[in-house]
Amino acid sequence: SFQGSQGRAYLFNSVVNIGCGPAEERVLLTGLHAVSDIYCECCKTTLGWKY
Repeated sequence: SFQGSQGRAYLFNSVVNIGCGPAEERVLLTGLHAVSDIYCECCKTTLGWKY
């Protein structure tokens, strides 16, 4: 079970029709990680992030 800043989170291996923002360092529960926001390629809505 994963928890994000806005509620339940999901872990998956592949996805389509997303874009990635620039990587930045963020402190997560497991330590410091380089993460990138991901967004919908069609409407540009931020969907979450990847690391």
